[in-house]
Order: sequence, then C-alpha cells, then structure tokens
Amino acid sequence: MLRHGWLFWSFIVANVIGLLWGTVGWYGTQLPQTPLLWWLFVPDCPLVAGLFAVALWGQRNGKRWTGFNLWTAMGLIKYGVWTCTVWLAYWAQTQDFFLLSVAMFVTHIGLIAQGIVLLLLTEKWSIRDALPAFAYYIVADVVDYGLGHHPTHPFEVSAALVQWHTVAMTWLLGLGLVALAKRGVETARSTIAVHKTV
Repeated sequence: MLRHGWLFWSFIVANVIGLLWGTVGWYGTQLPQTPLLWWLFVPDCPLVAGLFAVALWGQRNGKRWTGFNLWTAMGLIKYGVWTCTVWLAYWAQTQDFFLLSVAMFVTHIGLIAQGIVLLLLTEKWSIRDALPAFAYYIVADVVDYGLGHHPTHPFEVSAALVQWHTVAMTWLLGLGLVALAKRGVETARSTIAVHKTV
C-alpha cells in the first residue's frame, strides 16, 4: 500500500471520495441543523475516511503521528463495525438487500480493514498516546446520544441496539488500545513478518 504508487493513490482517492460523498450524501441535511460546535463529532464514517487518507500520506512520508493514527484507527474500526451491525440488523428484520445497503456494508468492511492496517503500521504507543483517542470517542457518544446528534439509521433497527452498541464499541476499543500499549501490536507485526518469510 505504501510502496506502490498506484495502490497508495487509489486508497487516497477512494477515501477522499468517501469523505465527500458521505458528508454530503448521508449528513448533508443533518449538518446544517447541528450547531457548528459539534460538527467534528457528526459525520462519523466520512470523517474517519478522510483522516485515513491523511494518516496514510503521513505513513508514506515517515511522519510519527502516533496519537492521530490511533484516533483514526479507532474511528475506522468503531464506525465500520457500527455500520455493518446496523445493516445486519436491518436485513434480519426486513430481508431487503437493496443495492445501497449492500454497497455500504462492503465499503464499511473496508473501513474496518483500514483501521487494522493503520494500527499495524503505527509505531509502539504509550497509554498517554491512546487516552486522547479514547476520550474523543466517549465525547462523540455523548454528542450523538446525549445531545441527539447521532447518525440517522433505518427505523426498523432498534435505537437502543444502535446506542448501546456504539457505547460498547468505544469502551472495548479504547481499553484495547490501552491494553496494547507498548506490546500487543509489536507482537502482531512480528507474527505477520514470520508468516511472510515462511
């Protein structure tokens, strides 16, 4: 991804398109009704797609943006899983596999994969590096479900499921980043390197 120019730029372009399409297409009517103060917390998936493009550029250019990478990776996994869960719940209720729902499911699996890749590309981090990302997504959940600025979702999907899934993902991922500080991802990288040489 980082070494091959065509692959690198394909990911950059795909994520910038995701940023623009998602912000306008999915959040275009919600953002004008949201106080400007909370805009950073509203376009969840499009925002992290755009952040991944920046993080990927940083990785290719040797930037050590540890905290930024963790913020981005956590959001990619959290909101990728959120979207896939919403569509799985919708399909379970309706059996309505329309094109947009399937396309969003597939592209958000891509978000999850990008989050995992970014974690593997990020150098060792400390607990202090992980805590700002953890704190941001706690605040994001409060903005979404405490202040009512959460993303729209099909009415067939339980609002309680969506809310508590979101909160659970924040805590699982946040505590996971803290637990992996200075050890877990290095172990994962070593395992991948061993498999490459076999």
